[in-house]
Amino acid sequence: MKKNIIFVTGFIGSDRTGLARRLAAQNGMEYVDLDQAIEAKDGRNVRRIAMMMGEHEVRNKEYEAAKELLELASPGDGVNQQDQKGFVVACSDGIVLDDECLSLLEQGQVVIAD
Repeated sequence: MKKNIIFVTGFIGSDRTGLARRLAAQNGMEYVDLDQAIEAKDGRNVRRIAMMMGEHEVRNKEYEAAKELLELASPGDGVNQQDQKGFVVACSDGIVLDDECLSLLEQGQVVIAD
């Protein structure tokens, strides 16, 4: 069963953020910018993480953040799935290049912005 989460990705220049915000509003779901979630937790911006630690570390951070959101989007014991809003997550274009991240995205719904 797919979890109550939609991941929005697309090439650089596509309106991932706009599409994710519209989908969240249309579906009564919470909008999340994955980069902002990473930055809030790590304290550094994604560009700084990439410059200091490399792109692989950015993918690791994306994996961790996506996994946390998937866990939040999963109904727990005694929780009615209809009561959970779910998430629409704006993701970077590179997230689909990492096999582990891709395996998380497949647990939800993936929408490609153009």
